[in-house]
Amino acid sequence: MDISKLAKKPELIKLTISEQDIIERFGESITFYIKDQFGITDYFNFYKLQNQENDELLNELLRRIILKEDGSPAIADGETLPVSVTLAILMNISDFLGKSGTKATLTQETGTPQS
Repeated sequence: MDISKLAKKPELIKLTISEQDIIERFGESITFYIKDQFGITDYFNFYKLQNQENDELLNELLRRIILKEDGSPAIADGETLPVSVTLAILMNISDFLGKSGTKATLTQETGTPQS
């Protein structure tokens, strides 16, 4: 297959936080949008920043990737979300990224799948 056939422009997808504790606290589920394709930098930073526990850089990344239905940022500069919502968002995005495609490991020498 020609690799160029895999390239596409990212589209917005809707994710919903519907955990019971969120619904009890805020009275309803919470929806947000992300692009169905992340740039490689955002993809790696998403996981790296969670492990580093750097809240400023993580909040900056979330401002870029958490969007409203029209594609504009859902969180303005200087704003933060409640911790419970942020954690639920991180879980939802991680779940989406885990389902977004196969994760074949390639050998450095040949580019073929490892067994």
